[in-house]
Amino acid sequence: MKKKVQQEAVKLTVQDFPLQMNCQVSLEEYQSYAVSSSEEQRALVRKRTMLSSAVLFIAGVIVLFRGLNSDWVYHDWITIGGVLLMAYSVLDLFYQFVLFKTVLKRQIAKEYEKDQRFGREMTFCFAEDRMISFYKESHQGTYFYDEILSKEEQGPVLLLKMKNGKIMVFPKRVIQGADPQIQAIISKFGA
Repeated sequence: MKKKVQQEAVKLTVQDFPLQMNCQVSLEEYQSYAVSSSEEQRALVRKRTMLSSAVLFIAGVIVLFRGLNSDWVYHDWITIGGVLLMAYSVLDLFYQFVLFKTVLKRQIAKEYEKDQRFGREMTFCFAEDRMISFYKESHQGTYFYDEILSKEEQGPVLLLKMKNGKIMVFPKRVIQGADPQIQAIISKFGA
């Protein structure tokens, strides 16, 4: 008979690590990250909006001209349709270029308030080969340094892109106020 050897898992706590950094992403920092990360997609949407608005405006002008210069029974309705097409194209441009960023920030603020994960304070502990995250003394995740593909600065935040597709968001103010050893470890990420 074989004896089964049971290994007890060692449960690590925050106190087991000398290098610790408390981190909490504020609403403004999260909004800055979300808006800047969606910039590429927004540029594509703007191009499409410009093209569709130009087509709609030209169609509106043609329909308006036809409605004004015809003796059809329903030429008033055609004229109104042309004006509405032109108005819609202008309002669509106004929304995409002026209002969208404000609406996006409002939606991000609602998401931030609704999902408590974004605003909670996490403790990140640094070991020789990995970073461990804790929330209220409870282990949340372990991230090995070799899993970090790249490091990118976006406004007030630093992004760590992982191999599994996750992105970790750290406020620069927290990193600048961290222990010099932690700053040295973070500076090596993605190198």
